[in-house]
Amino acid sequence: MRLAAMIGMLGAAMLLCVPPSLAAGPQEIAVWQGAAPGSESWTWTEESNISERDKSLNYRNIVRPTLTVYQADPAIAVGTGAIVSPGGAFVNLGYGMEGEEVARWLNSIGVTAFVLKYRLARTGDADAADPVTQNARVNAVVPLAIEDGLQAMKIVKQRAGEWGLRPDRIGVIGFSAGGWITNHIAISPDASLRPAFAVSAYSGHDESWNVPDNAPPMFIVAADNDRYTTDGGLGIYELWRKAHIPAEMHIYAKGDHGFALRKLGLPVDSWNERLKDWLASLGYLKPATP
Repeated sequence: MRLAAMIGMLGAAMLLCVPPSLAAGPQEIAVWQGAAPGSESWTWTEESNISERDKSLNYRNIVRPTLTVYQADPAIAVGTGAIVSPGGAFVNLGYGMEGEEVARWLNSIGVTAFVLKYRLARTGDADAADPVTQNARVNAVVPLAIEDGLQAMKIVKQRAGEWGLRPDRIGVIGFSAGGWITNHIAISPDASLRPAFAVSAYSGHDESWNVPDNAPPMFIVAADNDRYTTDGGLGIYELWRKAHIPAEMHIYAKGDHGFALRKLGLPVDSWNERLKDWLASLGYLKPATP
């Protein structure tokens, strides 16, 4: 037998020994069956690019919301899952930096991740150049994006067993605009859709939010020199404190907006280790019992 043929046979045999979820790589599933409600007339095309700023994958003009499943290695999986909601001001989705990179880190601590691609305001056409028109588009898409997040939580909880998870161990992590979605999932009027835990990274808040008595514990992180959302983190913490719901907040002196897991040579670089400590303190990094 030729060496090349033997190597090919050995490679095929090794693939047969790999669990299907790992062999196939990340799995993409639709958030809605058919057209997403409220945007049935959207006919434009989703676009992707590599961001000049962070050198990672970004999306625009998302019409069809999806979840991409990043399954934790069964050897270290703990039965906990988290929906990851990237940011981008509802006109862009920072999928690579605030989605996939975060998912891979969660996998490293035994947590299965689900990266959410939610609907975005249309950009790139002639009308987008008008600030009034574009601002109206953003305002109109925000409730649709929140609905995408709530539907994603419903799917993950309903199908948790398929990924070796428990429905009561599904959390949500959001960055910037994705943090806004995270906050709304955490205070959903439908208690069955609230997560086990919520992580809000450099996101805004609304003083009118009603934080229910059984809202999930909240982890908040931001940078003091973030010109956009430092006050948002403080506001979220205050709302949770007034509702007597456990919350942990980390405000770092420097980091600006959008640091995610990128290393800046600053104390903010270790914020995810504080998140790991917090998740462990809640018991979500211990293997789940059936």
